[in-house]
This record gives sequence, C-alpha cells and structure tokens, in this order.
Amino acid sequence: MATRIEKQYKSNSLKLVNDILNLIKEYSETTARMTKREGELCKTIIRTIDYFLIHNNVTDEDIRVAVEKGR
Repeated sequence: MATRIEKQYKSNSLKLVNDILNLIKEYSETTARMTKREGELCKTIIRTIDYFLIHNNVTDEDIRVAVEKGR
C-alpha cells in the first residue's frame, strides 16, 4: 500500500515540477522585457529545481513517464 502511494506522490511531484518549469518558460517567451529582478528570480527557481532533480537522481525519462501518466 505504501509503495503505491509513494509512487503516486513521486509521479505527481515530478509532473508539478515540470509544469512549473513550463510556466517559467512560457512567461519568459511571452514577456517582451523582463526586469533584471524577474530574470534573476526565474534563474533561481530553475537552478533550485535542477539541483533538486540532480540531488534525487531524477532522469529525463522519469519526468517523461510522470508527465505521460498525469495526462
């Protein structure tokens, strides 16, 4: 039982992280000019997420599978 819940939690967490990264990408593409502060905030968020994924040995394949399950 716990294993199923842990897998769901991991999958949902990876999908959420991917959604956040997509929102940042979309924002940066649609905003004509970002302020320096906005740019630094986006970079910090991306670096923090990247560190989290690397620290937890999450691969691109893991994220792809989570996104596919979440659809």
